[in-house]
Amino acid sequence: LTRAEQTLEQWMGRAPTWFRAPHGKLSDSMKRVLERHGLTNAMMDCYAHDPFVPDPQFLAQFMAEQATDGSILLIHMPERGFREWNLEALGLLLAAIAQKGLEPITLSELAERARNERPR
Repeated sequence: LTRAEQTLEQWMGRAPTWFRAPHGKLSDSMKRVLERHGLTNAMMDCYAHDPFVPDPQFLAQFMAEQATDGSILLIHMPERGFREWNLEALGLLLAAIAQKGLEPITLSELAERARNERPR
């Protein structure tokens, strides 16, 4: 975790603030580590199932149908020789959610908008 934080900080110019527990499973010991590192676990409400379904059209349509305003979408990063179909799926997904009038933003932007919309 520390090496990943350092690498991301060098690349991004700031320390990361978000974490996603592998497979969405967050243990009590993981919670304590995240707290020590100042990280917040982020969960999604729209999951691609892309490790199991290598069909970009299906993935994009499936996710676009689930996505609503404020949804957190998860699709894994494509790599050469590994989940390459996700690159096409991501392009199709972005086009599909734009047709629904949804705007892709970062998790940090979403959190900031939620803070600004809370009644005071």
